[in-house]
Amino acid sequence: MKRQAILCITFLGVWQNLGALLSPLAQSSVEIKAILDDKKFSEWVGAGEKIEKIKKNKEGYQVETSHSKFYVRVVSIPSHKIGPQQFQLEFEELEEKSKFKTY
Repeated sequence: MKRQAILCITFLGVWQNLGALLSPLAQSSVEIKAILDDKKFSEWVGAGEKIEKIKKNKEGYQVETSHSKFYVRVVSIPSHKIGPQQFQLEFEELEEKSKFKTY
């Protein structure tokens, strides 16, 4: 009985630590949803625009719409809580779409 209780407690402790972080795919999904839901994103992208590309790189995402191109830096916030990685978003406009080269 004592052995079962120790095994159960050990299993729960290990399982809780493994569930502390999301998989890279799940974390990316959370980050992209946060970008799309952000007020600044809504201000920069008008209702008539469409998202053409979202490309992930080391520090964030490059977002290209029908009229503009901008960069969203994802800054991790250190946390001792169990759950998904906390972060904040920093937006930077790269260029107007009208300045893009077309071939």
